[in-house]
Amino acid sequence: QERLSVKTGLAIMASDNISSSAYATEEAMRVLAFAGLAALTLTMPIAIAVCVVLAVVVLSESRVIRAYPNGGGSYIVASQNLGMFPGLVAAAALLTDYILTVAVSVAAGTAALASAIPSLDRFTVPISVTFIVIIAFTLSQTGMVRRWLRLRSRGWLVSAAINALGAFATGVVAIVVGIGKFELGAWMVVAIIPVLVAMLYGINRHYRVIGDKLLIATSVPVRLRAATPRVIVPISRIDRPSLNAVSIAKGLGGDIYAVHISFDADGAKAFKRRWAAVVGDAIPLDTIISPYRALLPPLLRYIDAVDRGDPERPIIVVLAEFVPRHWWEALLHNQTALLLKLRLFTRRNTSVMDVPYHLDDADAGDDRRR
Repeated sequence: QERLSVKTGLAIMASDNISSSAYATEEAMRVLAFAGLAALTLTMPIAIAVCVVLAVVVLSESRVIRAYPNGGGSYIVASQNLGMFPGLVAAAALLTDYILTVAVSVAAGTAALASAIPSLDRFTVPISVTFIVIIAFTLSQTGMVRRWLRLRSRGWLVSAAINALGAFATGVVAIVVGIGKFELGAWMVVAIIPVLVAMLYGINRHYRVIGDKLLIATSVPVRLRAATPRVIVPISRIDRPSLNAVSIAKGLGGDIYAVHISFDADGAKAFKRRWAAVVGDAIPLDTIISPYRALLPPLLRYIDAVDRGDPERPIIVVLAEFVPRHWWEALLHNQTALLLKLRLFTRRNTSVMDVPYHLDDADAGDDRRR
C-alpha cells in the first residue's frame, strides 16, 4: 500500500470526475441554448437535480466504504455479491471509460482550440461519452443491496435502502442517457462492453484452467523421486566461461555430454586435441561437423538424439555466458545462447541452466596468479 498526498491523489483520482463534470455542464448548456434563451432559466433546476443525484451517489458510496474498508471498487463489489458476469460487466465499463475519457479529453481540448482559432475547426473529432461509469456504479450499488440482504448485520435495513436508492437513481440515469444519446455515441458502449466482457471471461477462464491443472490436492500425498539428469554442455571454444560451465555441470551429477560444432573435419580434430590437452578424458567430447556453418539445427538434432536414448530422464542444457562490463557491450555477444534458450523453452523434458562468467572474475584470477 502507498499513501498519496492530497495533490497527487487529486491528480490521479479526481481527473475523471472533474472532466465528467465539465463535459456535463457544457452539454447541458448547449442543449438549453438550442431551445432558446428562455430555456436557460432551467439551468438552476438542472443543477439542483445533479446535486441531488450526486448526494445520493456519495451517500451510497459511503456504505461501500463502510463494508469494504480496505478497498471495494465496482468490480469487487459486483463480483462478490452478484456473480462473475456482473463483475466483468463492471470491469468492462470501467475499461471503456478509461479509454474514452482520454479520447473525449483530447477532442474537447481540440474543440476549445478550434473555438479560439476557427481555422482548426475542420480538425475536430466529435465524440460522446455517456453512461459508462454510471453502469459500473449501478452494478456496485445493486451488489451492495444483495450483500446487506444476505448478511443482515446491524443497520442493514437502512444501508440496503440507501444502496437501493443509489442503484435506482443511477440506473434511471443510465437508461435515459443511453437511449437519448444512443445515436450520439452511446452505441459504442453497447458494442464495446460485450466484447470486453467476452475477452475478460476468456482470460479468467484461462487462469482458472491453468490453476486447476497445476494445483496439488492437500489430501493426496506426493511421492518425490530423484531424477538423474543428462547434462549437455555446448562448447564453442575452450576458454574460462566454458570450463566454468563444465565444472558446474559435473556437480549436477548424471551423464555429461560436451558437444562442439565445427565447420570442417580438420577443425573438429584440432578442437579434440585441444580438449584432450586441457580437460583430459574425464569428460568425453562429441564433435558435429556443420559445413554450412549452421549452429542451432545440428545442436537441436544432437539433443533429440540424446533424448531418444532414455526419454524418461530429464535433460539439462548448461550454457556458458560471459557478462560484459558495460550493458551496451551485451548487444555484441551471447545472441546464439539467447536464440538457443528461446528454442529450448518449449521443448519437453528439457531445462536450461545459465552459467554467467563476469570479466571481473578473469581479472581477479590474473591478479592472484601474479
